[in-house]
Amino acid sequence: MDYAKIRENESDISELKDLIKIYNLDTASQDRKKAFLINAYNLLVVEQILGFYPLTSPKEIPGFFDMVGFTVAGEITTLDGLENNLLLAEFPDARLHFMLVCAANGCPPIANYAYLPFELEEQLVARTEEILGINWYIRVNKDKVAISKVFDWYQDHFLDEAESVLSFINKYRLLKIPADHPIEYYEYDWTLNDAERGSRY
Repeated sequence: MDYAKIRENESDISELKDLIKIYNLDTASQDRKKAFLINAYNLLVVEQILGFYPLTSPKEIPGFFDMVGFTVAGEITTLDGLENNLLLAEFPDARLHFMLVCAANGCPPIANYAYLPFELEEQLVARTEEILGINWYIRVNKDKVAISKVFDWYQDHFLDEAESVLSFINKYRLLKIPADHPIEYYEYDWTLNDAERGSRY
């Protein structure tokens, strides 16, 4: 993320944050609500980073995920609350872990587009395929595979949709990983995903 450049147009982010506060989900379709909450999460992450920028990690901001409050469609919540109580509780879709971006190098790169209700399923499939095909995110060696701690932290979510974490990954990969490859988890990189600091994005 080029936070320095985004900061030049910070007023646009503030306007979107104001819209997120008052957006009415009462009559929204399921896809519209799901897309809105994904977009809201990612924008609020960026907005919060901009408020403290420059910094080296979102972890430097006290309560970044679980204490700082936001108003989302008239409801006060945190980033954790938005993810777990508003989004995943109603939409138990393991692919969402690749759409929500936490401002760290360890998380998937953020999409350069908004998620849209009328093409949401196609976007979720395409984005999951893209993320699970990235060499640094899924690190396949000749006799083992190293994967993100996300698959460990949210293992139950992936096992709800596949027989194993590896079979979930292979469902969305063009180059399948051999079933006999043991899995290990690499350490999560909480360094800010900042283009100014040589982020992998």
